[in-house]
Amino acid sequence: MKILTISSGIFVLLSSNKYIQIININKIEYPILVLSSILGMMVMISSNDLILFYIGLELQSLALYVLASFNRDNLLSSESGLKYFVLSALSSGILLYGCSLIYGFSGSTNFFTIADNLTENSHGLTFGIVFILVGLAFKISAVPFHMWAPDVYEGAPTIVSTFFAVVPKIAILGLFIRLFMFSFYDLVGFWQQLLVFSSLTSMVLAALIALKQRKLKRFFAYSLKF
Repeated sequence: MKILTISSGIFVLLSSNKYIQIININKIEYPILVLSSILGMMVMISSNDLILFYIGLELQSLALYVLASFNRDNLLSSESGLKYFVLSALSSGILLYGCSLIYGFSGSTNFFTIADNLTENSHGLTFGIVFILVGLAFKISAVPFHMWAPDVYEGAPTIVSTFFAVVPKIAILGLFIRLFMFSFYDLVGFWQQLLVFSSLTSMVLAALIALKQRKLKRFFAYSLKF
């Protein structure tokens, strides 16, 4: 996952060289923000603790907020950055609340310790898993938490939309594997059903809505689903 993330980030940086000059956003902050976001993804993929994974996720997200509104002369770009910030802050709060429930009912934030203390009879852990799933589903724009993606993809610079569509989803997929397989494997019958439902709904609903789109970036926002 790290190799895929770094390779995708390098590809985006190389591809964007000419584009950022054409639309006049060739500033030193652009590669720094992209690299900061990739650093957050590396931390997130490597994390074995809820606090560490949240820090990596927020480092990634903070850079993405700025990248979405990087073209300050474009009103749509500023709007997309603000919309992404507000809605992502809400999802981060939900995610953090889920992490606090997991900590409260398992007594630890370490993935392996959580797995050792996991009990199927604890409703608090179940609610915590649901909140974490909701927060991560927003980050990967999975149905029904995809409402931000078309507007943000449309308003952000095209190369930034490409970055949104590929790189963060690779990192969050790695986090999914690490967190749910290491910490919540004993409850696989519960969260696996939620993941299957969200994945199937995302693919079917997004494909149907994408057919009606007339703008290319909105089309990709619906078609590139988890």
